[in-house]
Amino acid sequence: MQLAKYIHALCPQQAMDEYTAEAWHDVLGEFGLAECHAAVVSIAKRQPFIAPSEVITEVERERRAQLGRVRRAQLDQGYVPALNSADRVVLLAPPTAPGLEP
Repeated sequence: MQLAKYIHALCPQQAMDEYTAEAWHDVLGEFGLAECHAAVVSIAKRQPFIAPSEVITEVERERRAQLGRVRRAQLDQGYVPALNSADRVVLLAPPTAPGLEP
């Protein structure tokens, strides 16, 4: 309900009715309200209407960006990329964690 009201405030020309909040929740319910809110703000800055699929795309884009920032920070701390049994890249802790040297 909160997100639908917020979208309507940002996009008053967008059609909404008494079922909109429930329908949007059915589509976006797996995502956090804060994530969706941030996505809506980002989308509203560049276009006059917002679709649930655009919110999903924006949330997933931001999650990938956050993951990339975390991985870069870990590499900067000495974590080593390696392949796991599923041939996916994982980061192994440095041989001696920073601050724990003897």
